[in-house]
Amino acid sequence: MKLSWMSWTTAALLFSALIGASAAERKITFDNADATAGWTIAGDVSIDTAKTREGAAGGSLRIGPGGRAVWKIGGADLSGKLDFWVYEDGSVAAEPRQHGSGSLWGILNKDGKALVSGSLYAPYLGGDITYATGEFDPAKAGQLPSLNCQYLGLKRTVGWHRWTFDMDPLKGLSILLDGKNVNGAQQRFDWNKTEAVGISAVVFLGDATKGGKQMLWINSLTLDQGGPMQVKPTAPPPPPPMVPASDPAATGPPLKLLDTVAGKHPRLLFTADRIPQLRAFYNSEEGKLYREQMLRYLPACVVPADRKTTHGWAQEVGLFEMPMAALHYVLTGDKSSFNRSVAFLTWLEDIAPDWSDGGDEKNSDHAASFTMVGAALTWDWLYNDMDPVFREKFRQTLWFHARAMYYGGHLGGNPAGGYWRSVPGYNHRWFRDWGLTLATLAAAEGKPDEQWLMGRVSTELQFMVDWLPADASQHEGPGYGSSAGGLGMACQVSDECLGTHHLDNPFFHNLGLYGVEMEAPGMADAMYFADNFTRSNSIHPYFLKAAAYYHQADVMDGIRQFLKTNMSRFGVGDYAWLSLLMDDPNLKGGQLTRLPTTTFWPDLGIALLRENWQNGAVAARFKCGPMGGYKTNAWRATKKEPNGSLPYLNVAHDHPDANSFTLLGDGEYLAETDRYPQQPGKLSSSQNTILINGIGQAAQGRLEGDDWQQPGSGDMTQMARVTAWKDAGDVVVVEGEAAGSYLAYSDARKGKTRPALDRFRRTFIWVKGGYVLAFDDIRSPQPVDVTWLMQGAKLEPVDEASGRYRLSKGKAQCEFQLVADAAFTAKMAVSTANDHSKLLGWQQLQATVHGAAVRYAALFDPWHHQDLKITLTPDGPDKATLTVTGEGISDTWQWQAATGRFEASTLHGSRKGGFDLLVDAATAVPPSWTEPPP
Repeated sequence: MKLSWMSWTTAALLFSALIGASAAERKITFDNADATAGWTIAGDVSIDTAKTREGAAGGSLRIGPGGRAVWKIGGADLSGKLDFWVYEDGSVAAEPRQHGSGSLWGILNKDGKALVSGSLYAPYLGGDITYATGEFDPAKAGQLPSLNCQYLGLKRTVGWHRWTFDMDPLKGLSILLDGKNVNGAQQRFDWNKTEAVGISAVVFLGDATKGGKQMLWINSLTLDQGGPMQVKPTAPPPPPPMVPASDPAATGPPLKLLDTVAGKHPRLLFTADRIPQLRAFYNSEEGKLYREQMLRYLPACVVPADRKTTHGWAQEVGLFEMPMAALHYVLTGDKSSFNRSVAFLTWLEDIAPDWSDGGDEKNSDHAASFTMVGAALTWDWLYNDMDPVFREKFRQTLWFHARAMYYGGHLGGNPAGGYWRSVPGYNHRWFRDWGLTLATLAAAEGKPDEQWLMGRVSTELQFMVDWLPADASQHEGPGYGSSAGGLGMACQVSDECLGTHHLDNPFFHNLGLYGVEMEAPGMADAMYFADNFTRSNSIHPYFLKAAAYYHQADVMDGIRQFLKTNMSRFGVGDYAWLSLLMDDPNLKGGQLTRLPTTTFWPDLGIALLRENWQNGAVAARFKCGPMGGYKTNAWRATKKEPNGSLPYLNVAHDHPDANSFTLLGDGEYLAETDRYPQQPGKLSSSQNTILINGIGQAAQGRLEGDDWQQPGSGDMTQMARVTAWKDAGDVVVVEGEAAGSYLAYSDARKGKTRPALDRFRRTFIWVKGGYVLAFDDIRSPQPVDVTWLMQGAKLEPVDEASGRYRLSKGKAQCEFQLVADAAFTAKMAVSTANDHSKLLGWQQLQATVHGAAVRYAALFDPWHHQDLKITLTPDGPDKATLTVTGEGISDTWQWQAATGRFEASTLHGSRKGGFDLLVDAATAVPPSWTEPPP
């Protein structure tokens, strides 16, 4: 028998009476120990009669870390309105980007599933400053509300706040904060996406994070219990298939495969007529390194029993193993390599359609793309020897995955991916374009129904190429050369199959040179900036193609030396197939030593300086430029909103490092930088730059310390800029202005504030064989704490009274002297620099001056003169004289401040019987990214 709504209500009231309530509405004021009679209490839970709101009766329920308080209403999931006040104390987890939860409050279903709000922590939630809702079973170990959550975007602010959970019997759940509906116009919370079918109990949970300190107080709880729910959460209907049965009709002239590849295979990276040359190179003395690497790696090229489709797996299988085995067959005719290759394709055909475990990016993530690369190359290279029936079947599978990548990724069919799909200059997009292009152009036959996707791929690559910086620099760091290699291969395949001219872009002209120059002396490390693993290199084997394409014999020699030096490292020997294909044995006679030892890379504002190309040589890297570089920021300017705001640009891997520098000598890093920071996040306190009132650099409207750097809505090109570059051979001067990276800042949670800096001008002077000198002019509109930073593996005082210190790592060392035109307080500390949350342990000098203006000068002695001395003589607020003395050295640098924000200062340096150098606005204008490449 079905009861009417009135009957259900009557039943609910009777039920309320049975459990002891005089009415459906119950109020708890927490004014004595009996307030929680009948509750289930565990851990640190108590009544705090002293904690209350102004004008409120009674005290509060206090839940400490690990505490739990559950008020069971009854055995049914009923409607009702739950209302209470929460005191937010603002405490934050020690690791707010790790999954976990602070204090939580909410409701329980009768099956134990909780719907709670509070401080939920995860890499994507920002629980240190905002609220989210989450669902989980508190009684089951390992369940976390952050894994099934809805981001509310509501700011956590200290104080009392009113929370309301209104479970309407006909409409479902609404959540209100301080009387405002969280569901709201932006639909932050959607009840239909939950399993909250009613209110059976009320739950309050204490901070569950490691070392958590958040305290939770609940005041003035009211529950107006209703009858049974008449509706349940209704999940939205399933979306249509992500990959439709057919593509739209193509518009415009049809794309045709070039006659050299139409109806022919192989076509990716080489054609049949080149195979004899490749075989000869493979068997030659010049090809010995690659041949031996291939033979060493070949035994690993099998499909093991524990098959996976993860990112790391796909990289090894798709980028290393499959092409290695397939190319070995092409070059040798070894049937075992052919069988290995077919086994890979058979396995992929068996697990179709899913080639990745991408979750919200399934078949459109890195793993899918890397698999597509290996599958496309293997299928194309073995085409003529495969069973025709299987060959056609796998061709269709390749075509499906190309479409799945484009529909799921580029067109947004998958729920995730918004962070990469709309922006240029980003490794995640380049990696995806790699697999998309190779799979499409391997499988394409030029049919009418293929025209749309072929056109989309062509348009996609053109967009990427249009926004490549002319100098080939990569804002995500030298360790991301692999993404440039992937994009380059996609462009090459397009050029050779469709007749495009992507490799003619200046980016590829400079790609090999950039990779070589970004290597540290000895080529065992890169000249680090932005995100890098602790041991990273800047050269990808594909760069051989860029050097060959532009007949750059000296660059080719540098890349070959790198590949030989690092033959056993990840991404080198396992890429032997690629090195063999991209090298050009006819390009001979190059010499690495003919390449310049000082270079400037304008898109990022990076100066690279080295004594020579030998291992152990002194080298330095100086950087002062905007996050993302000038070219991608120019794209951003084309999308400016009417109100002047600029769109999102992915600069997640950039660091807050304007006017920072590194120094190498004796075969080691001496002045160090950050690596791949996560916890703590990306901070200027991990760089050799400055802090103002303890605060580092941040984009407009952003707080410092994100795991993944985020842009502000303003023009980031105003954050930092190289204002002068003067290369006079043995003496080089580079100057940067970075006050725009130190805007006015306020973080109420941490009690940090500062005014906007007026100036942070750093002049970096390289005197080859002599010294390295850094001179800073820092000005603020009001007195602040200016902290000058220098870090290294080991840093110790030599003579603190005269500002002398020593950087060292192993047997390598470099003494330096720091002086200022005001007294500073020196402190030795441990840097926040880290690699994937593991502190690197760099020791750091923190030299602080309190004032509205200060000038520092730091003299470094990487050539071990041991008697160098720096004197700073102020000649007024805008002038100063620096003298450097030592055995055989008596140099004078006369400095005059610039008048314009990004105008070069005037600097006159001289040595009797040596150099005489003038640097000013007329003679030291740095190259721009719009000018011809180096």
